[in-house]
Amino acid sequence: MSEDIQTGCINSLEDQRLLTTPRIIRVFHPTTVTDIATGKFTSTHAKVVANVLFVRSETDGDIHIRLVEGTNFIVGEIIPELPKPKPLAGSTITVWGITRYDAVHKWWEIHPILGWSTMTILGAIADVSALTEVPTAETDEADDSE
Repeated sequence: MSEDIQTGCINSLEDQRLLTTPRIIRVFHPTTVTDIATGKFTSTHAKVVANVLFVRSETDGDIHIRLVEGTNFIVGEIIPELPKPKPLAGSTITVWGITRYDAVHKWWEIHPILGWSTMTILGAIADVSALTEVPTAETDEADDSE
């Protein structure tokens, strides 16, 4: 199984099939900044590769990252509850998180950013850093015997 040690992410859907224990896995679907910015992406969990135009700390503690592709952009937001390091302006990063439309600012976002990497990650990814264990008959029986 090819796991990225730094991000704790399984790098492909094929790798997910290799998991032998039952787990809840959130799949982040590959898309583009353009598809999110134009409202064509319909999933709530996205993964994009984008250029970082600028990074700005906001008064509410959020970190806004302008992610661009050509003339299109989305805003990625790192929130204090899920701290991540700031990427460098001018770098190209892979970002995954929850997509939503910000009606106040009238732009699309990945908010919150659940992870990012300077590596280009191909295909869908699954975040395994915050998995919840799913009880199985074996674990239920083991709990009863204690």
